[in-house]
Amino acid sequence: MTGLDAEGTDPSESLILSVCTTSYNIAHAIERHFSSVCNALAGISFEYVVVDNRSSDGTAEILSRLAHSFPGFKVIARRCSRGIGRRLAASASKAPTILCVDADTVYRPSLGAFVRLYLKEFRSRDIALQAIYAGLYPRSLWFQVGGTRDLNYAEDLDLWMRIWELGRMKWTPVLMGENLKPSGVRDSEDVFYKRYSMLSRVSRVLRKFDATSGRSCLEASGRVAYLSKDSFVVASNEVPCPSPCPLSTKLALKSPLIGVVYQVS
Repeated sequence: MTGLDAEGTDPSESLILSVCTTSYNIAHAIERHFSSVCNALAGISFEYVVVDNRSSDGTAEILSRLAHSFPGFKVIARRCSRGIGRRLAASASKAPTILCVDADTVYRPSLGAFVRLYLKEFRSRDIALQAIYAGLYPRSLWFQVGGTRDLNYAEDLDLWMRIWELGRMKWTPVLMGENLKPSGVRDSEDVFYKRYSMLSRVSRVLRKFDATSGRSCLEASGRVAYLSKDSFVVASNEVPCPSPCPLSTKLALKSPLIGVVYQVS
């Protein structure tokens, strides 16, 4: 799949990128999300793999229609945690580089510039690079550390810490898109989102408190990192982003900042 082309032959032989994600009850967002990804990655040979967590709001039907319309679009229906879903998507993908995205986020055109910069400057160094709402991983590195684990909350943090322990994880505070969740239920507050049943929300809140108390696998070498559009937090020490924050993607990609891509130390 290249851009929004819906015709053509199987692109698996020339794939550069596997876009991997999960979905659950995001019928309001998924088409805008997919269109934005295609527009941003125009000219890049990629496949799109999504694991749907048995959505009940029409998301599955939309995904099925998209899969029939676009080559390289693969849907897996599986009731599982977000971490297992991301791992399944990666396992079903084929390209040497994995791009993890959020299916309820509409991406800016600059996502394409971010991917191209990574492929040119970072991929040969076999490191992972995480921006806000988008992360790029060498396929071999992803599977070396075991991918994302069985977590519904902060499965990405857990992955980052395992890669960071190998000295191959970098972050940049560049916002790649706009998340379509209501402002009060984004990021770590997703556990309160009404797309989940009341029982599921209670269960997720309990797991969240278990994670923040250090009893889950979020902790690595006594440090936990959290990336938001405003700051990095490492353990209890806050390191503000450069001003202005979030950085203009256009400026960041053309400035020395991207060459210093932030790394927790």
